Amino acid sequence: MTNRSVDSLNQWLTLQEAARLLGVHQNTLRRWADAGYVHVHRTPGGHRRFERAQIERLWLEHLGASNGCKDLPNSSSPSSERANVLERLFVIGFDHKATHRPIRERIAAAELGPLDVYSVLSAASTQPGGTCAAPQSPPIGAVVLNTCHRTEIYGSSPAPHAVLTALLTWLQTIAGIDAAEMRRNVRFLQGRAAARHLYEVAAGLHSVVRGEAQILGQVKQAFQQALHAGTTNAPLATLFRMAVEVGKKMRTQALVGVVRTSVADMAIDRLIAENRLQMASPPVVVGSGQMASLVIARLYALGCNHVIVVSRDPQAAQRLHVSDHMAIHTAPPGQLVSLLGEAQLVFFCNRSPRPAIGTTDLHQAVQRSRHRSLTLVDLAHPPAIVADALPDSVRLINLAELERADTAATEANVQMQQATALIDQQLAAFEIWCRERTVSAHIADVNGRIGQIAAEELQRALAKLPVGDEHHRTLLEELARRIAGRSAHAAITALKTLARSNEAKGE
Repeated sequence: MTNRSVDSLNQWLTLQEAARLLGVHQNTLRRWADAGYVHVHRTPGGHRRFERAQIERLWLEHLGASNGCKDLPNSSSPSSERANVLERLFVIGFDHKATHRPIRERIAAAELGPLDVYSVLSAASTQPGGTCAAPQSPPIGAVVLNTCHRTEIYGSSPAPHAVLTALLTWLQTIAGIDAAEMRRNVRFLQGRAAARHLYEVAAGLHSVVRGEAQILGQVKQAFQQALHAGTTNAPLATLFRMAVEVGKKMRTQALVGVVRTSVADMAIDRLIAENRLQMASPPVVVGSGQMASLVIARLYALGCNHVIVVSRDPQAAQRLHVSDHMAIHTAPPGQLVSLLGEAQLVFFCNRSPRPAIGTTDLHQAVQRSRHRSLTLVDLAHPPAIVADALPDSVRLINLAELERADTAATEANVQMQQATALIDQQLAAFEIWCRERTVSAHIADVNGRIGQIAAEELQRALAKLPVGDEHHRTLLEELARRIAGRSAHAAITALKTLARSNEAKGE
């Protein structure tokens, strides 16, 4: 007998359709298939096909509906399912508030990527006697946020604390940091606290300069990298999309005193306030990256028409060109000390593991200087200027000073209440998404079960027909589809009604 009737009730899904049903990126589903978590069928043309019933089961396991995980509550209620999704989320972070700078720099030097973290997380989530045993364990996810002042690992796992231990052990090895020192300097948040932290980071509330706009682009970039690497899952993807939305709203509504758009603006505003924005001699900008670009653009807006860029890459330095009315001259790093003797204003925007200027260099530059004073703005990470004692004629403005000034200026900002309310709204929206996701999982279960029953009963009925009775075979197939459809519709309507009722009650 042909399998045509069974195939009509249990369709094969394309990679795109299966990924959309699961709510994950196509690369993520490819990784699961390659790892053996999902059975995949190859067409003669080499395309992947996934059985709908299998994808629906995976969807349920993904949300913790399976009983395979010992540490997950065995409950099918929407409230407990929502808690499961939230409690699987975590963040392991090293930032300028929680971590000493030497530790933060060593973590940053390791250049963590989402695939590396995903491998460690996957191994920790499938240890015998731990959480779940592969291949039936729910899919996991990892996103790595790297900026000048923070390295944060956002993840989703059925066992966040086991993952914390595994990740810290791994980081100790690759960064060469003592275990006790590591634990003193790490930030670990789970569940709702982890979600709130990401929203606040995207909003710029945890930046060195509160409200700066660069962090939002960095959050987007981290998310895109994880998407392309295939290391996200549905909760993480939704969490990051909502975080980006928070960051956008925070800026469009001008909350948290977002007047400056970057650390560069903050530094230049300080120079203006102290009457130190001297441009009689061309300002020197060390570095040719994004921070250098922001500095040069602001200087041009303030009337500067000539800068000297110190960079190992002359072509990258020329790409900082903002206008035909502004000349950019380049110089190699070897000329930096001599340039200090000629300049009045120098911005350090480079990123190097070694300081660019030391005490001896500064004193030599001051002795040769033809100006009364020299202003140095160190926006580099790690710091480019390491001097035990500055000459009296040198004024140094660094990131630590900018952070202190900005904190004092914004602590009393009444708009913080509005910002907090916006974040609370987005957290509530994320919880609603979790509830709807759970209902969708139950709907998939209902569809799958009803389809399976209809297919089994149809096979029994077809077996009793005379061979070649295609007319009655077609009628029975159509009847089975209609009965399955109407039965599923009634059950799904009831589930949706219950979900709306619980949402109205705030459950």
